[in-house]
Amino acid sequence: MSTSEPKREFPSPVTLGHLGEDSKTFLVEADDAAREAIAARLDLASLEHLSANLTVQLDGDPDAPGTGAYVEGEVTGRGTQTCVVSLQPVPFDVKVAVQGLFLPADSSEFAREELTLDDDEVDVLGEIEAGSVDLGELAIQQLALELDPFPRAEGAEPEWRGDDGANVESAGNSPFAALAKLKDSLK
Repeated sequence: MSTSEPKREFPSPVTLGHLGEDSKTFLVEADDAAREAIAARLDLASLEHLSANLTVQLDGDPDAPGTGAYVEGEVTGRGTQTCVVSLQPVPFDVKVAVQGLFLPADSSEFAREELTLDDDEVDVLGEIEAGSVDLGELAIQQLALELDPFPRAEGAEPEWRGDDGANVESAGNSPFAALAKLKDSLK
C-alpha cells in the first residue's frame, strides 16, 4: 500500500536548485478550476481572483545542506464569503504583504526559534519539500489568514432565542436583562 500526497488545489512549485545566488520573482495566478477548488477548501461562496507576486532567494549557501529560502512579496484575492447571520454574500478584497522563510523539513525547533532578520523576528512560512517551495499553497494560506472567520453582511445582527424559541431580547429575559435586574436589586 502506498501513500500519496494530498492533491493540491493550486500547485506552483519553485525548485530551489534552479535559483542560484540571485533572487527571482514569480507571478502565480489561480485559474478557474483552482479557484473553484480553493473556494471549496476555504468554504467561500466564490473566489474570483487569487494571485501572488513573490520574490524567492536562497537564504545561505546554495550548495550547503539546511539552506532555507527567503520569500517576499504580495498576495491578492477577491471573492465572497457567506454571512454567518443572514447567509447573504459578503464581498472581500485581500491584499497582504508576505515576508518570511521556508526552512528544510529537518530544521530543528531551536534553529526556527533563533531566526532573526535585521533584528526582527522572521516568520516561518513553511517547509521545503523535495527541494522546492510551493508558492500556490503559500498564497492559499495567506488568503485564509486574512479572511474574516465570522463574516457579517452590513446590518446583520443575530437574533437570540430561548429554549422555547421566543426572541430572548424582546421578551426582556436576555442575559443582559437578567444582569440589569440583578444590578437594580443590589442598589
